[in-house]
Amino acid sequence: MKLMINISDSTYETIMDRDWKNAGWLFNKELKAIHDGTPIPDNATNGDVVKAIFSDNVFAEERWQDENGKMCTDVISDNGMTFTDIWWNSPYKRGETE
Repeated sequence: MKLMINISDSTYETIMDRDWKNAGWLFNKELKAIHDGTPIPDNATNGDVVKAIFSDNVFAEERWQDENGKMCTDVISDNGMTFTDIWWNSPYKRGETE
């Protein structure tokens, strides 16, 4: 299961500063999950969240012209996911749909 939680910067830094290489076995599963998790920045965009979740993918912009001659931009990943630039650059809203 994946779960997003909010923790303070100081708590995150304390967890990250522990000796995970030599004494990681001493810490509980919850701390390890936080340590191994992917931070989502404050004021993240949808694109920031997608890049965090799919960190192994490469993303590039593709410009194209619609049927009315308007220039459009999509963001495309190397595995074929495509996003409009408007959605990609919109603020991330946890649990909301449009």
